[in-house]
Amino acid sequence: MVELLDLCYEQTQSKLSLRLEPDDEDSYKIHVSLEYGNIGHPIRHTFIILRRDIEKIISSVPVTDHKTSRWIYTIEPSLTFFITPQGVLEQKKMFLFIVILDAGMANSSFSTETGPALAIRVTEDDLLDFAQQLSVEVASLL
Repeated sequence: MVELLDLCYEQTQSKLSLRLEPDDEDSYKIHVSLEYGNIGHPIRHTFIILRRDIEKIISSVPVTDHKTSRWIYTIEPSLTFFITPQGVLEQKKMFLFIVILDAGMANSSFSTETGPALAIRVTEDDLLDFAQQLSVEVASLL
C-alpha cells in the first residue's frame, strides 16, 4: 500500500492510499482510497489501470518546475492528479496535490474532473517519496 498524507494529517486526517494487484501483463487492479476528516467513511474506488499509466504517474510526480501548476492524466479516465505550488514553509517547497476520481461517465469516457476529489498539502520530499513507494509497489508485482 502506498500512502500520501496531508502535511497536517493529525488535524485534517486527509490521505490518499493506493494498492495495486496484478490484473494481466499490461495492467493492474488499483484500489484507491480518499480519506478526510473524521467522517469515518473513506471514498473508495477500484478499477483497472494500465502499466504505462502507473509509469506515467511515477515519472510525472517529481516536480521539475516549482512555479507552474500541472495536470497528470492517465489513459483510464478514473484517476487524475493536479499539482500546484503553494510557496515555502520552513525551507521546504510546498504543493497542493489534488486527486480526482472520475469514471468519465459524464463525458463519453473522457476525464471531466467531476468526481470526488481530495486536496492535500505536501512537501516536495513527500511527492518524491510517494513516487518511490509506487515504484517499489510496481516492482514487487513483476
